[in-house]
Amino acid sequence: MRNFDLNLLRALRALLEKQDVQAAAMHIGVPVTAMDAMLTRLREAFSDPLLVQSSHGTVVTERAKLIAEAVERIFEELDRLTMLQRT
Repeated sequence: MRNFDLNLLRALRALLEKQDVQAAAMHIGVPVTAMDAMLTRLREAFSDPLLVQSSHGTVVTERAKLIAEAVERIFEELDRLTMLQRT
């Protein structure tokens, strides 16, 4: 993960929130094909499918739920850091 693209965290956050590639793409303003490619990269980086299809629609994996918690902490810290910069 040394060369992990931190921009993927924004995509991951949207994917886990929306649980739909098209909705996540619209949410962050990227083409669906780009979001699909980002999901592929995220799956490879985390060695997990993250989102899977079930009879009830798309489901977030257990590992993705843990990752989501960590991602939220990262975004909270980034928000805190940018607030420090403004003061």
